[in-house]
Amino acid sequence: LALAGCVSVVRPPAGVREPVRVFVVDYGYHSALFVPREGGGLREYAFGEWEWFALERDALVRAPGALLVPSRGALGRRDWSTDEPPMREGVHALEVERERVSALAARLDAEFTARAAERHEARGMEFVPSAERYSAARHCNTATVEWLRELGARVNRATLVARFEVRPEASDERPAQPRAE
Repeated sequence: LALAGCVSVVRPPAGVREPVRVFVVDYGYHSALFVPREGGGLREYAFGEWEWFALERDALVRAPGALLVPSRGALGRRDWSTDEPPMREGVHALEVERERVSALAARLDAEFTARAAERHEARGMEFVPSAERYSAARHCNTATVEWLRELGARVNRATLVARFEVRPEASDERPAQPRAE
């Protein structure tokens, strides 16, 4: 619980040869990753607890159990026709290598396709059961952090509450100190 108030600092990869913009969106308590689709638009990927997220059994009384008792995970995705996330708040852009984005999207889409028989629509998204269990140690924000790391970004931590901040890589150079004349 101590990490609930912290920030997940995202450092984009340096030296990207074929850059493409991706977006981390923090909805306040939940996060998602938006990546460009071939032909335009974005695809949003999200991870959550199957009953809470996909089946919309999200009564507040279920929250402690959903978080503390490991349960079935859900992989969600949604396509957007825009090249920028449609929301204004909580959007963080970073540039990563196009090849890594293609590999991550292919992996997530393959998981989605493999479980398509159990597909469920809710919240404007499509969901399938994930191969990953959902728990306090593996939730939407840890999934988002793992995906960002697959894209070559450095992330200091995953927090319980979605609080992401994208910062350029810190320079090792110190600013020149003024000289006394």
